[in-house]
Amino acid sequence: MGVLRANRARLGPRAGDLALVLAALCFGATFLVVQRAVEQVEPIPFLGLRFLVGAAVLWPFARRRPLTPGLWRDGGAAGAALLLGYVLQTVGLQYTSSATSAWFTRLRKGSGLSAARPTIGAGRGTR
Repeated sequence: MGVLRANRARLGPRAGDLALVLAALCFGATFLVVQRAVEQVEPIPFLGLRFLVGAAVLWPFARRRPLTPGLWRDGGAAGAALLLGYVLQTVGLQYTSSATSAWFTRLRKGSGLSAARPTIGAGRGTR
């Protein structure tokens, strides 16, 4: 805990605010990048390449995690929902502005977090 307090003191009281602004900028910029990309390439091949790169980056970390009962089932269900959302969003970016897409995405993520809240931490002794 001492290291965390020292880092907070060193970074200053606005470090969290700056991190949030940086995250929002990165989040918003992806809509513009994706919209420009799907002007040049069809959405499905673009998403395939995007997720292959992501899988390659995350694979070394995933291999360290032990397999648990239901991991493939739950991961597959989450992946299917995520795939559907990304396909619909990326295809939609061909027909609407990136600002509109970002607004709807924010609504979707907010409602998804509300729906997922009861299951977060399930089985770990948390509420």
